[in-house]
Amino acid sequence: PKAPITVERLLTTCCDLRGIPKKIFLRTLAEFTAETSDLELSSREGSKDYMRFILEGRNTFLDVLRAFPSCKPPLAPLLEHLPRLLPRYYSVCSWSSQDDSVPHRFRILYKRCPIPGRDEEGLCTGWLTDLARKWLTQRDIVSSMTSLSLSDSVWSRMPIYLRKNASFHFPDSLSTPVIMIGPGSGVAPFLSYLQWRKGAMNRSDRCEVSETWLFTGFRHRHLDFLYEDEFCELVKQNVLSKLVVSFSRDAGGGDAVENPEMKHSSEDELNEEDLSCSILIRGGKYVQDSMRLWSKDIARLTSLDNSHVYVCGDAVSMATSVRDTFTDILVDEGIVASKEDGLAFVKELQKQGRYLEDIWTA
Repeated sequence: PKAPITVERLLTTCCDLRGIPKKIFLRTLAEFTAETSDLELSSREGSKDYMRFILEGRNTFLDVLRAFPSCKPPLAPLLEHLPRLLPRYYSVCSWSSQDDSVPHRFRILYKRCPIPGRDEEGLCTGWLTDLARKWLTQRDIVSSMTSLSLSDSVWSRMPIYLRKNASFHFPDSLSTPVIMIGPGSGVAPFLSYLQWRKGAMNRSDRCEVSETWLFTGFRHRHLDFLYEDEFCELVKQNVLSKLVVSFSRDAGGGDAVENPEMKHSSEDELNEEDLSCSILIRGGKYVQDSMRLWSKDIARLTSLDNSHVYVCGDAVSMATSVRDTFTDILVDEGIVASKEDGLAFVKELQKQGRYLEDIWTA
């Protein structure tokens, strides 16, 4: 039999107290509330209050319990309504060097996103940030041993489970044209592939090298552009042919670009010391908008028999939008005659292993 678990550990590691409560949870709480005026937002008359306080205010289960101190429910009904704490998925970027003396690199990509209007961060991201901050401030073994405690040794252990995608792999040949589409942390496998490609190009002798395009996107250029320097350096080294980046929340992020190769407005221009000054191509608001701007090149590369398309990132909206945009490009550029033919074309590419996705839901 398994060892019993404490209530503290149950609520800390098994239940999601940071989720958004539904009305049925509030109705249950109302049964254990001393003040009749408390939790009226669970009633039909309180629909507007529920919308304002819960949905728009993004108040969680824990916020509700704090906001109504007269509400003191037993543990059993709480556990009945609290959702299970689900694992957090992060993109992994790793590549190995041919030189055994160079240690293998393993990086988990995550973005530190403070919650607007709150002095808190995402649950797992905030925890990782705190761990990283603690480790970075302890530069030597003496300080590390001095501050060591039992709780630190326990909570510094992270259970990690690798979720594999056996079909999502890149071509071994440098002559294969590759189109990569991955906003946010979806760039992780592409950085890994391009690092491998760089090494393969250095080892090869005058072999034919194909085009490689990367369409990626972030909210803000100066806040969350993951591995900007690395990607720009890969462009300078001719490992990556085109780097097209969208910044959805920056000024002018949704503006159309008449000439994709032209410099952008002075508001977004970069100084000469910036690596991406003459390398980064500013796309549309989202990656699918950037795809439309370079539709002719996407159609040209896709029409080649050995080309590959890779999509990595969010499955709910991004992957579907990218697939629809890709289908529209096939129609608009005359590769296929209709939308139905475009969908059949994409399915055939998937069957051939030439349109591959590594996508996930939150």
